Amino acid sequence: MGKNKAMVIKTGTPFPFGVTQVGEGYNFVAELKQSIKCDYYLCFFEHDKDTPDIMIALKDHIIAGDLYAVFISGIVAEDYNYAYKAGDVYIRDAYSKTICEIPKWGTPRNGLLKDNKSAILKHEFEWDNDIFPRLAFENIIIYSFHVRGLTKHASSGVRDKGTFSGIIEKIPYFKELGINQILLLPAYDFNEIEYKNSFQTERYRNHITDEKEAESKLNYWGFSEGFYFIPKAAFCVGNNPSDEFKNMVKQLHREGIEVIMQFFFPDSINRNIIIDCIIYWVMEYHIDGVHIMGENLPIEMLATHPVLAETKIYYHYIDTEKIYKKNIVKKGKNLAIYNKDFMYDIRRFLKNDENMLQAFLYRTRRIPATTGIINYVAEYEGFTLNDLVSYDFKHNEANGEENRDGINSNCSWNCGIEGPTKKNSILNLRKKQMKNALIILFLSQGTPMLLAGDEVANTQFGNNNPYCQDNEMAWVKWKINKFNEEIRLFVKDLIAFRKEHPILHNQSELRVMDYISCGYPDLSYHGDAAWYPKFDEHIRYVGVMLCGKYAKINRKKEDDFFYIAYNMHWNIHEFGLPKLPKDMKWYIKINSSKGEKSFMPDGEETVLTNQEKLSVDERTIIVLIGRI
Repeated sequence: MGKNKAMVIKTGTPFPFGVTQVGEGYNFVAELKQSIKCDYYLCFFEHDKDTPDIMIALKDHIIAGDLYAVFISGIVAEDYNYAYKAGDVYIRDAYSKTICEIPKWGTPRNGLLKDNKSAILKHEFEWDNDIFPRLAFENIIIYSFHVRGLTKHASSGVRDKGTFSGIIEKIPYFKELGINQILLLPAYDFNEIEYKNSFQTERYRNHITDEKEAESKLNYWGFSEGFYFIPKAAFCVGNNPSDEFKNMVKQLHREGIEVIMQFFFPDSINRNIIIDCIIYWVMEYHIDGVHIMGENLPIEMLATHPVLAETKIYYHYIDTEKIYKKNIVKKGKNLAIYNKDFMYDIRRFLKNDENMLQAFLYRTRRIPATTGIINYVAEYEGFTLNDLVSYDFKHNEANGEENRDGINSNCSWNCGIEGPTKKNSILNLRKKQMKNALIILFLSQGTPMLLAGDEVANTQFGNNNPYCQDNEMAWVKWKINKFNEEIRLFVKDLIAFRKEHPILHNQSELRVMDYISCGYPDLSYHGDAAWYPKFDEHIRYVGVMLCGKYAKINRKKEDDFFYIAYNMHWNIHEFGLPKLPKDMKWYIKINSSKGEKSFMPDGEETVLTNQEKLSVDERTIIVLIGRI
């Protein structure tokens, strides 16, 4: 142990909370409730010891109300761990920045002293001129996953499975697929072993607790109160969570990939901690944004904080009228709406529910004026894409709750047989439906989000709520077979196709008007006859044309025309095609019914024989490209 100089103790400054190095000393700031009838102490422990070596009474260091601050110099901070003490109870610093012990995944925490001690984080990481990518929403492709679940399976092909370092090993895969933003399920320090009656609300966990439940249960997802300033140590290879997480961010940024962190804040969390937490992760860990979950969160304060002006903030509801003044025009969007409306409307249209056409068209063109919009057909909660077309009902028996947990309505269709099958006709229909869903997702306006594993037809075996499953049920299974590889290549081609054509990912919502007087509206709808769409309740098909004159490739060349024929009906339908400008013709680019040849490479598209009519098979999407 290093030797301390003569220790100096005095009242500190009130901000920031937690521990901050100031010159050769350290400022400790904590909120400690005075309603507790006892004195508080700041205790320092030599490493691996449970008896305090130093105890500092805090009663003379009250700043105001419940706020205590003490400045200490003459101490070699790295030689100690620290905790606050009230009577016989030790309290962990809510603003703790690092952990003392690196627990293995699945290690329970019982509130003992070792669980409440903190270390002091040393700011020595070399960022090497790290640059935030600052991607615009229209250019982003999101890839959402659980840190452990992404690479834990033996088929992941990485060395450091289930870790932040394992994510680094997957960067070449992200690049090949076309991903430029990852969204991590909770990766801050949370307790993965929870005890009876400590589980979260139905809105976020969707499971039932009763007296028959086991004494403890695995909290695999991490949607619980945690120590929000520390990366999850069990997601690390080594014993330095801070540096390992930072290195992951640095390596992703070098490849132009953004990092979004998902945080769950229950009602019990002080809202001031939320703001401090997000600012800290942005400044200390260089994350690009957050997806925050919880009710009554301080979204307006976050959205207007100057430090977070360029930080992406995703939330299920954002009232921008309260955030932006009428005379202020924000340079670039950093707020985005993340909700399930797109997912449910698209799923219902996909399985041909009645009266869904208008909702489908609205979701696929929607771009709010002041925020981004995150679109997805599957996320961590609910069916994967593969299960969406393979199961009519949830199968959550493995969760130990008699299949009562999870969402009851998944808007799914098993294509004729529940669960696994070897019947080729069913498998081919499922594959086509998956491709249909992916086409809708990536050719919709807004920002698409892909659930990790959906591109390789990952399954959770019908479990739509694997919150407690740390096994093959919840992990991504990187199968390499003909079926899965066909889906992966299709996703890769779709993403590249979307990126190549700006008319497919506009900055603002298309107006369905010819506002540049070119003879074509930017967006138009068609039915059996060109320019005459039908929107009756029983209609399950529609043609959508996008005019490339409203978008420029590399700000120079006009984009192509596109006609997307969506037929989710169980019958074949004929679509009327609009006439293109002189010397241009319609070519078939994508046909979800064509198996391995669903996507035609550039230069190999087939010219359409009949330039006025297009016959589309049942439950099929065809994409035409119009060019010379």
